[in-house]
Amino acid sequence: MKNTYEKLFDEFLSITEFRLLKHKDGTFSLEDRQRANLGDIEDDRFETAPEVLDRMDVYIQDYLITDIEDALDERSIEIDCDWKEYGKYRDFLPDYGFDFDLLDMIINHPDKIDLNNCDYSLAN
Repeated sequence: MKNTYEKLFDEFLSITEFRLLKHKDGTFSLEDRQRANLGDIEDDRFETAPEVLDRMDVYIQDYLITDIEDALDERSIEIDCDWKEYGKYRDFLPDYGFDFDLLDMIINHPDKIDLNNCDYSLAN
């Protein structure tokens, strides 16, 4: 059974339009459903969720961080920390609860994600 962080990881991959693939050797890779394959991300192999999330830094920025920063800016709230500490702004942006849940998973709980419990397809 999936834990909360594995469910959030699946949601994050869905939002960023990636599919997790499992290879015969037990490693995982990502398939870019937009077919952009930026930085040849589809060629990388991963054994753990922290490795996947480290590689997806640009997508974390594009899909989460930028939205949170824009929302804070619209409310004239000055950002005074690194994005890894953005959880302190959660109360100011109640409509962004899911984004903050994803950030919490990425920052504080990537080691609680077993890729074998996440949604994946078998690689060809």
